[in-house]
Amino acid sequence: MPPSFDVSIRNFERATAKNLERVLQLRALQGETSCELEITSKGGDVNLGLKMIQIIRESPLAVNATVVTEAGSMAAVILQYCKIRRMMSNATLHYHYASWRISLMVYFDAELAERNRLSGIKLQNDLIEPIKKRLKITEEDVHKLLREDRKMNAQEALAREHIDEIVDYPGFTRHFGPMIGLPPVQ
Repeated sequence: MPPSFDVSIRNFERATAKNLERVLQLRALQGETSCELEITSKGGDVNLGLKMIQIIRESPLAVNATVVTEAGSMAAVILQYCKIRRMMSNATLHYHYASWRISLMVYFDAELAERNRLSGIKLQNDLIEPIKKRLKITEEDVHKLLREDRKMNAQEALAREHIDEIVDYPGFTRHFGPMIGLPPVQ
């Protein structure tokens, strides 16, 4: 049976976070107990990703997710906040260290530079904590994972317990796969 998703994360825009929030609210009003999230994203803005995580955490619904093509960067972190984490067999998962850009003004303002540095450390820890808890690994192992900075296929993600199951929808992939950049399932 092809998947039926309630909401998709394909890019990181305010509208994506707002749409996620509205869909979760609507499903809760309808008496639903869960929501199906599609992730097809290389990642994006850390602040918007944190907003989506906050929305998921505050929702009374169980948010389940399926990675259709890829979950990279912030999208991979969002996946770890979902109750059931699925990946299509030809999808990828990618973690890496978050990067922060410091404007030229920082170089002229030592106090601003220090606040930015401390903010970056706190944010990095906020992103490491859910990975550490969900994967039941040490902080050192999380740093090792982030330093690897490489894509995992679904089989490796399952073996390393980054997902709960691998799913295949051959009809879905055959018809829609080429439109979203997936190779066809044989």
